[in-house]
Amino acid sequence: MNVFSKLNHHCSNEALKSIIFTLVLLLMSSCSKDCSEGYKGTNCDEQITPSSITITRVVVQSFPSNISDGLSNNPDIAIKIYNNSNSYGPSNTYFEDAYYWNSYTFYPNFTMYNAFENTHIELYDYDFILGTIVDQDYMGGVQGNLYNNQNDFPTKVDFDYGSYEFDVYLSYTW
Repeated sequence: MNVFSKLNHHCSNEALKSIIFTLVLLLMSSCSKDCSEGYKGTNCDEQITPSSITITRVVVQSFPSNISDGLSNNPDIAIKIYNNSNSYGPSNTYFEDAYYWNSYTFYPNFTMYNAFENTHIELYDYDFILGTIVDQDYMGGVQGNLYNNQNDFPTKVDFDYGSYEFDVYLSYTW
């Protein structure tokens, strides 16, 4: 004899329906919710700290207008990115005779493994003689945190300090 026939023998049909309905509700309420990538919790409102963050692109939006490289009217710009555990650059990519009002895009693919680490982005001026880099002059830069556990994983962070403006594009790994 199975359980339902025993229940049916001792319970009315309405009571049996009520028990089955309660069991179904319990099973449904214990089902886990599928959260969006990077989130967890009952309401999917808790951010998961990424295992890494990659700076995929840096766009130099502006730098001081009074900077020149001493050899030409405008600097030949390159970037450097670093934190306590990793560094990139100064970059092999550079822009000759850069104008402070133009945008310049770099693709560093710089990966950070500590999401909360302070990150520095610096602008350098390359000096060339006969096509060879002979000097790298620090022009200025910005620093700050790209991530916090309340910022909803932005794909772009604006780093601004004085006349230096950088748009920093990010991707995340969990």
